[in-house]
Amino acid sequence: MESISVSFQRVSFGWEDHLIFDDVSLDLPMGRISLLGPNGAGKSTFLYLATARVLPLSGKILLWDQDTAGMNESQRDPLASILYQNMEFEHDEPLGDLLERVEAAGRFAGRGLRSIIIRAMMLDHLLGRPASRLSKGEMQRAVLAFCLLYGSRLMALDEPVFAMEQKHKESCLGFVKEFSQTHGLAILASLHELELSRKFFDYLLLISPTAPPRLGTTEELYRPQIMEELFQAPWNLLKKREDLYRDGLLSIEKKVHTSDS
Repeated sequence: MESISVSFQRVSFGWEDHLIFDDVSLDLPMGRISLLGPNGAGKSTFLYLATARVLPLSGKILLWDQDTAGMNESQRDPLASILYQNMEFEHDEPLGDLLERVEAAGRFAGRGLRSIIIRAMMLDHLLGRPASRLSKGEMQRAVLAFCLLYGSRLMALDEPVFAMEQKHKESCLGFVKEFSQTHGLAILASLHELELSRKFFDYLLLISPTAPPRLGTTEELYRPQIMEELFQAPWNLLKKREDLYRDGLLSIEKKVHTSDS
């Protein structure tokens, strides 16, 4: 049986008066899991719970068989890291220096992986640039590099590639998949693009505002009828919206990239 990275045991959680998860019991297997669901359904909140950034109101969460309720940061961070949406850095420190510091503090220190990750995330030409001067897409590639270098056993990625050009999305997620297989990392990722989830993830976790979370293999759940029920929209409209989203974002990215050059 595949090992369990995170176990939700009768977990309830909400913000203020809004209950998002109610009595959820769920085991997340090792591998790559993509969270899918409409905006506001609780995907980010699920990532916060799974990585012990917030604690349940009731129930228990086990992260690699350890109760998250009793963890401090030094115990938690080697077990789970999280890449938040829209992360930015105000540091004027060069990106290359930050990468060195992250590597030295992480589980993969001394393994010689920094140069491999830098090339894979296409950061070679940015190492001397202050982190505060990176574009959105460059920032996302840099933060992915930080996560990989640090090497937490579970990496939670909240919209990790939304600002990248399409070729960079595919390249970066392909490397994350290969890296996680080679080094035994579990991946949880919230993505807007259905096709990226189909292509790069073993499992799908469907987060709905009207039903408990549903976990299954990508082959099992990536079906038009299931996606229509989840997003409450026809399949052809979902695909069209994804194409428009991707094409519109690409045009913005090109303008940003040009202005940064």
